[in-house]
Amino acid sequence: MTVDFEYSQKEILVKGRLNNGEELLFLFDTGASDTLVDRRVAAEHFLAKQGKQNMMALSGAVNVDSTVIKRLELGSLIVNDLDARIVPLDSQSRQLGRRIAGIIGTNLIRKFVVKLDYGKPSITFYDTDSFERPKTGIIVPFLQPNAPVVKARLAGGVELAMLVDTGAAFNNLPTAVARKQMAQLGSQSSHTTEGSGLDGRRLKLASLVIPRVDVGGQSMKNVNFTYVLESKEAGGSARTDSKLVEEQGGFFRSTSIGILGNPYWQNFVTIVDYKFQRLILSPNPMVAVKEQIEAAVQDGDSRLLVHGNFRLAETAYQKALLLATTHKDRVNEAKLYGRIANMRRMMAKELARPEQCKTAYDFFVKGHNLAVETGDREVEGRILADWSLLYSDNGQMIEAKQNFNRALLLAPRDPQVNVDYALHLSRLNQFPEMQSYLEKALFYDPSNWQALWYQFKLFEKFMDYPRAIKTLKEIKKYYPWSKPAASRLAQLEAMVKASPAPKTR
Repeated sequence: MTVDFEYSQKEILVKGRLNNGEELLFLFDTGASDTLVDRRVAAEHFLAKQGKQNMMALSGAVNVDSTVIKRLELGSLIVNDLDARIVPLDSQSRQLGRRIAGIIGTNLIRKFVVKLDYGKPSITFYDTDSFERPKTGIIVPFLQPNAPVVKARLAGGVELAMLVDTGAAFNNLPTAVARKQMAQLGSQSSHTTEGSGLDGRRLKLASLVIPRVDVGGQSMKNVNFTYVLESKEAGGSARTDSKLVEEQGGFFRSTSIGILGNPYWQNFVTIVDYKFQRLILSPNPMVAVKEQIEAAVQDGDSRLLVHGNFRLAETAYQKALLLATTHKDRVNEAKLYGRIANMRRMMAKELARPEQCKTAYDFFVKGHNLAVETGDREVEGRILADWSLLYSDNGQMIEAKQNFNRALLLAPRDPQVNVDYALHLSRLNQFPEMQSYLEKALFYDPSNWQALWYQFKLFEKFMDYPRAIKTLKEIKKYYPWSKPAASRLAQLEAMVKASPAPKTR
């Protein structure tokens, strides 16, 4: 049986019903041992509580109520008498901007052989006894019995056990492993954000990029990971207990296991087979087409945002639009209309061509309508954020703020949405808030040109020259050809060197 899913903000969302009720939204999570139901949804569907239990979550142990779902429907798949846990899922709903009714865990998933195809996107459930292994595909054995944990090889030949976690929008490394990788790879700035688990505890997360990650001979380059900052690093007091174990802090505090989430597995057709304790990985043919489109989009973004070359940017965007139209990829069509609209907006502002405002507006409307039709919230959010700058450019701050509120709700993890809002805040002279959104953008995309450049200008404005120099070095790392960054870096370093040392008191 095949069930379509929505891939939103790097999360797998499936529609389902509890006990013949209304249609609800569930996360599909191979990293969760149990199926979970939101506390409010459980009450609305009269799920009886059958006692208290401790359950391990990513950030710690949680005391929960147990229950039994008499009937759970996911598309045409029906499961009866499924054990579940009742927990509050308010934080997950807030992060996604949508109400999450529950999380489908491995106590359901392990009843089947499950194929995840992010290209379509769909989940196919096979009977465990009649399933026949496909002729192609690489087998990756589980390292632990009854748990989808596999071996991954990182930079420098470091091997690490990794949880296959389709409930994770990020990849994650144990803190000690992340530090060693950063030391091995040389200087790499860490940008931070906050996360939380089912227990509601806030965790300070930092990011780093691993140049290569291998699983079963399949390699991915430049893989972004998060890791937990300990109390001292995050600005608090130092921890006295150096042993970080799952019983104390969950997987995010583990010293021995990492997490490979959807950003990694989306590149494959992934089969999870609990009966024979294995993954079967195959390259995703749809991903290859999407990668071609994405490469052209990124080329257009670079030409526009980094080089300021409108002609070459439009050439790249039109190439991507042709590929999307040919392959009937309506989501990418919507994305491209939004990109072209933003380019026209920038032409109107930077080239003093006000007639381009009308063209930009028309493209924004076209892209937004198509994004709404396809139901892709992230693309809609990005279009609304860029569209908001059109209002901001013309001094319509109320309209800009309204659009930004919607954009941040739809696509809070899109780096460019956060950069756009930071630019809007700078026009309102709200610089501390601007810095927090730039930092958030760099957490999701450490090489974002605009976020790095705006951050440098902000530090320079407030004469924070050490951090300005550090940011320029980061720009040089990602964009070594940048003459403005090299020139300004030389000037600031010379100025700091020539300035007298502060007197000691």
